[in-house]
Amino acid sequence: MDKELLYNGSGVKDITAYKAILQSGGTGNMNNYEINKGEIWEVDNNGSSRLVVVLACFERYAATVMLQDQLPGSSAVEVRARDIMYADAGRLGYVFYDKMVDFVRTLSDTEYQALRQGIANALNIDTSDGGDAYSAALEAAHQEAVILREDLAKAQEEIDNQAEELEAAANRVAALEEEKKKKNGSNYIAAVEESELRKCLAMAEREAEIYKRLYEDLLARALG
Repeated sequence: MDKELLYNGSGVKDITAYKAILQSGGTGNMNNYEINKGEIWEVDNNGSSRLVVVLACFERYAATVMLQDQLPGSSAVEVRARDIMYADAGRLGYVFYDKMVDFVRTLSDTEYQALRQGIANALNIDTSDGGDAYSAALEAAHQEAVILREDLAKAQEEIDNQAEELEAAANRVAALEEEKKKKNGSNYIAAVEESELRKCLAMAEREAEIYKRLYEDLLARALG
């Protein structure tokens, strides 16, 4: 699901980050194509696709709101994409630029303002302030994505380390079995040593699966 910007990394509601989304603009770039706020893009979501509206552009990702065919249970805003769709104005997310695969259309100024107002209404946010408050809020939203990217990198590193340990353990077990064959069943290799190695292999496999699920969860959060 989308990474919800209303809450920071500690799970605390962060209105300032939402204000940054509502007030910011700028552009991003993907494969030499300039991405702008107010555009609707089709994005890749782990093999499936969905449509999002770009609300603000940062260095490597855009703040977005996802579109859906069905009317959401609350804070619905009608948006015309290829067909009429709906946004849940109270739920925003991030999309990395390399996940944007197809441009759909650009909202008119009237359409985009209606969406912005819907988001402000859904979250009871006053969008009239600016200056220092705006800058601080924009930085808060940016740092949220930076932390998420760091978590993804750490999870991938753990998976790589576990893969190396798995390979080493498997090689040790294979070497033991080969040595036993050469010795024609002699007691050169103690059974207890082989048992311990198999336990280490099983433990490494379990840890690798845990880190794999952690990485997949973090990746799903990053992709929204």
